[in-house]
Amino acid sequence: VAPVDAVSDSTLRLLGIELDVSEVAFGGLAAGDWVAVSGLWRGDSVVVSDLRPIAPRDTVVVNGSFTEGTGGVQRVGPFALDGRYVAHAEAGDQLRVVGTWSATDGTLSPSAIDAGLFAPDIRTLLIEGFMSQPDRRGAYSIYGSGIVVFTDDPAMRLPEERSVFCIDRTGPVSITQNLSLGMSRNARVDLLERRLAAPDAAAHTALPCAPAPQ
Repeated sequence: VAPVDAVSDSTLRLLGIELDVSEVAFGGLAAGDWVAVSGLWRGDSVVVSDLRPIAPRDTVVVNGSFTEGTGGVQRVGPFALDGRYVAHAEAGDQLRVVGTWSATDGTLSPSAIDAGLFAPDIRTLLIEGFMSQPDRRGAYSIYGSGIVVFTDDPAMRLPEERSVFCIDRTGPVSITQNLSLGMSRNARVDLLERRLAAPDAAAHTALPCAPAPQ
């Protein structure tokens, strides 16, 4: 939730980042207009699925993954936090930050920070999103989900396409790529509808979380 920085025929800029708005209508917006944006984080950018004009407000809102970099600089998504140190967050945790935005130095000054999208007692999750690559510790996640998994091979390459993932919390947390969705909205809807309507078990295993038949 934030004011628009700049708008052109094909791009929209918000809080200093350019949004992927290829599948939403944003005609009539101008710099300074406030919007509420929904979508999926893809690294430090957002693939927008919904965008709505709202009344101006005093604070912006950002939901994203927490990281802490060189020199102790803390970030939520691509945005550096200024003026409030987050003591108990781990890399990959999902945080919701309410605060003010400085276009001068590109920082968020939080007035409130909340954590977590999913209750800890939920054992199985089905999430659409983009996956990060492992860091030097072997930690990786689905951007913006707050789900963090570790691998013994930090050099491994993970799928980078938009996908549906199954997260199993019943033991050591694991992520399984169940279905690659592609970037076209119509293609995604068609694929999901066909999978959900599939009469045979083999075609249906992509949704919901289920082991592939042997």
